[in-house]
Amino acid sequence: MGGWPRGFHQARTVVPTVLNLSVLAFFFGLDVRDILYKLVWLGPSTNFSFQPRQGWLYSRNHFSSRRPPICQQTIVSDFHARYGISALDVPLEWISDPGSDAEVELLEMLDVIGASTDLARVVCVEGFQLDHGPGRYVSTVFGCGSATYFRSAMIGYHATSIVNFLADKSWLTVDHLSFLELGFAIRQNDISEFTVSTTPDGHLDLEHFTQINFSSYGALYCLLVATDMLLLWLNVFSAGEDSPVEMMSRSLFRSTPVVVLTVMSHVLWWLMILPNVIVFTWTEDTVGQIQACLTSVRVWVLVVLLVNSVWDSVALVHERLAYQLVKRSYVSMLEVMAVAGLVAYGFRYRVFSIGSVKYGIEKQRVVDVDTFAGWAVFANTYNDDLDTIITTRLDVISAIYGPLAQILGTSLGGVVAVLVLKGIFIHLYQSARMRLHVVADKQAGSKPVSAQSYERLPLERLLNTAIRARSLMRNGLEVESVHEGELFIGPSLYFDFGLIVQERAQSKATCRRLGK
Repeated sequence: MGGWPRGFHQARTVVPTVLNLSVLAFFFGLDVRDILYKLVWLGPSTNFSFQPRQGWLYSRNHFSSRRPPICQQTIVSDFHARYGISALDVPLEWISDPGSDAEVELLEMLDVIGASTDLARVVCVEGFQLDHGPGRYVSTVFGCGSATYFRSAMIGYHATSIVNFLADKSWLTVDHLSFLELGFAIRQNDISEFTVSTTPDGHLDLEHFTQINFSSYGALYCLLVATDMLLLWLNVFSAGEDSPVEMMSRSLFRSTPVVVLTVMSHVLWWLMILPNVIVFTWTEDTVGQIQACLTSVRVWVLVVLLVNSVWDSVALVHERLAYQLVKRSYVSMLEVMAVAGLVAYGFRYRVFSIGSVKYGIEKQRVVDVDTFAGWAVFANTYNDDLDTIITTRLDVISAIYGPLAQILGTSLGGVVAVLVLKGIFIHLYQSARMRLHVVADKQAGSKPVSAQSYERLPLERLLNTAIRARSLMRNGLEVESVHEGELFIGPSLYFDFGLIVQERAQSKATCRRLGK
């Protein structure tokens, strides 16, 4: 990051001050004006950005006829499209007057940026002018250090209107994923606030607060919202019965269209892990970290669908074997949720490193470990090669969805382990009970109905689905019951396959499909 030494060369003093256990600040004194500049590390990181936003915003603060060549480059002209920001209608009073000190500041800043051949190494910082003593401040002064020449420039002392452009553009970043020209974008922009107070021994104490804002947009984001609204409607009105008590009584995890919509929704939703990564990594608030963690364990729905899909495939290939295994073990949805939650928690650091891996591939955030001994400096930049990408690269997709695939695979293995352990326990328990009733079974002389060869029951043949063989996920071991020598499907399995039992007479019951 060649811009660091250039950014320091105007400083009269550089005094590192430890503010607390996780924040280190540098205080600059400029030769021309006394300004307090803040360079803050959150842990080992710092709050800096690079030239794209500065070049665009400084250009907007200048008359078009007097703008230097850099204002015509794509890094400036494509700024709106890149970050999804609407064009700003600049009032005349915000524009610097020709020949004024404000225009000189702007031209000097644009010259520093434009003269740098490697724009990705131009370091820009934000700060404020300490002119009212202790109190609250926002960023009002901004500076950039050239990566090519030993030069730096500051702006905001005369060109005060620049704060209208830059106040909410700290850490401006866009995560854009595109599939066949359908995009999903998440934009981050921050607002920096500072509190200066006096300690009992007379020293100044600086606290830095960052308000993080995330905005999502794009065709795929609209598809995600529409899919979630449709799923909400389907879940609320799935039963369609006359009595409101029966609303939401049926699980839709067996409905193929709903399963497809749910998978699509959660796969798209996984992109929202990127804001959670920032919140979890940056915040020092425990509540914020817990919120980010809880949001990230929503994968349990995908685990439920995966277990059902895998077992349906087993039943399709070998229905009799699936039935025999279902009779010997089962897993409940709560157990699947618990397994998925534990696995997601175990992979939390892998999940929360998605952002750094992605930014490393795209070179949107870079790390400098050489300039400051013992400290790693994280800085914001933009790789203009991303403007030419129509479909997101496979390595970026792998960086985002790789942890999700690991969580799903490990969770599936955890569910299998639960099934095996429960199967062993159930087998031992049933063996102990069978030894108590072996004499009675021999005297009966007839084979129990439930132990006869497997074949589909009339209701299963009517619906053309193996209800018992497919019911691995349920709340109890029993999948069938015997009444007067006849075998019946367990009542708890009806709802999963869209059936309800209605009493029509004193001793008769009928089944009908939900929603029919």
